[in-house]
Amino acid sequence: MPEHEKSAAKQGSARRVSTTNEGMTISSLSPLFDENASASHSNTELAPTSLNTSARRIRTIAGQVSIELFLPILSGALLALCFMPPPAGILAWVALVPFAAAISRARGTAELYLGTYLGGVLFHLHTLDVIRTRLGGCGVFESRTAEWLLHGCIAALVWPLTLYLARQFARGVQIGMSIGLPVIWISSEFLRQELGWIVTWSPFPWLQLGTTQASYLHMIQVADLGGVWAVVGVVAAVNGALFDAMASRRLKPLVIGLVVVAAAWLYGEFRLRETAIQQGPSVALMPDPIQPAAVVQQIPKVDVLLWTETAYRETIDEPMSENTKALEACAQSTHSTLIVGCYRRQTNLRYNSAAIVDPKAGYLGCYDKCFLVPWSEFTPWSWTSPSENDTRNLTPGTTRPVFAAGKFTCGVSICYDACFDRLYRGFSPKPDFFAACSRETADITGYAARAILDMTRLRAVENRRAFVRNVDGGFSGVVSSTGEFTAAPDRPWGAPVSVGRIPIDRRATLAALAGNWLPISCCLVVVVVLVRSWRRI
Repeated sequence: MPEHEKSAAKQGSARRVSTTNEGMTISSLSPLFDENASASHSNTELAPTSLNTSARRIRTIAGQVSIELFLPILSGALLALCFMPPPAGILAWVALVPFAAAISRARGTAELYLGTYLGGVLFHLHTLDVIRTRLGGCGVFESRTAEWLLHGCIAALVWPLTLYLARQFARGVQIGMSIGLPVIWISSEFLRQELGWIVTWSPFPWLQLGTTQASYLHMIQVADLGGVWAVVGVVAAVNGALFDAMASRRLKPLVIGLVVVAAAWLYGEFRLRETAIQQGPSVALMPDPIQPAAVVQQIPKVDVLLWTETAYRETIDEPMSENTKALEACAQSTHSTLIVGCYRRQTNLRYNSAAIVDPKAGYLGCYDKCFLVPWSEFTPWSWTSPSENDTRNLTPGTTRPVFAAGKFTCGVSICYDACFDRLYRGFSPKPDFFAACSRETADITGYAARAILDMTRLRAVENRRAFVRNVDGGFSGVVSSTGEFTAAPDRPWGAPVSVGRIPIDRRATLAALAGNWLPISCCLVVVVVLVRSWRRI
């Protein structure tokens, strides 16, 4: 046989031996998983190799499982921390990076979706702890623990749904996370808000990523273009750009993120420098409870007197009652417009209201709170708290009246109303400023009080209208149309507290005129991409 043929034969034989040994090595793993495997698979010479190979594979699988569980849970933990008092909101600029990594994983395993759900549960149980502690307790088994657990576990279902849609969206369109993540996250938060009807029998606008930036005035000015959703988009775009930069190991995505932040900051600087503001009515915040006959001598000469939620212990009955006559006498004596939190009764219905009394025209009417607090003013799931029947008889209001306050006009909102951007778009004509009364003493965590203030700041920017707030147990003061908060002295007050004149800003905004155009557009983009992707299959 020629030398070159002998050489080829030897190489072929070597390849056959290598292939045979490789096959024997793989098959020899079977004893580790099958106790009934035959003894022929337990070759003593191959056992060390098979054990080493199996150990490596187990470590690899364990590593993949731990990463797929860890990534979304890390995002949930970081997002939960973002909603702590400032400056924790700075974490929002990186909190979605692990979630973007979860979206980009090659396979959507059960561990990945389980980790995403657990991250959602962690996030909601931490940020909604006010439900459990609302009645003053801080133990695990409080009277509201069932509602807290149910709300957190059900709301967290949106997270794995978001992950699934995001993965399908990423397959359907080849774009970077700097664009895809804002579209997905805005759609997700909007979906969670509307699915609140299922969980709480009302929308659930809490925990929006944009509210974490309420203290950074330059960053929230874009809210007058697209509402809080515009702020969500800016923050999510930066998270996506950071992930793209790490995944590609290139600087170009970072440049995109910097451009987004710079554009938002420059727009904020432009808005903050505008001088379209004039001085409005003078306002004093009143201590509780209201006693019309006793406070006349203490009240300074101001245009508007504002009390807290339910400050007037008497119920307002319509038509005119002795209680409303007492308020009229107080207004005439002080020469001020009164805005007084109270309860109003009409036939068999009872409302959480704010009465407005003019010193000349008398009782002008009431604003009835439109959005009631679940498990406080009404109970979505009555079986969870069968013994609490005294607070379930409140009825939500349906109108948004605008009242005269001297030479200016005023819209009124109460406590939880501040969470709902749709409420303030419904005032027609648009008032010159808003008065907000609230009572947040039941919140021992302080989280709800901070969250409502942050959402008030965003409502002010979205509508370019100032808010004056009198809050028992929360943050009282003036929020300007740029979101800047000027706090009143800490309670308790023994006498009226003057907060000066309300800044009047009458600028119109795209957010107030077009409403939720941005989240609806994002949802439509996601739907179109998903439909096109599924039709190709």
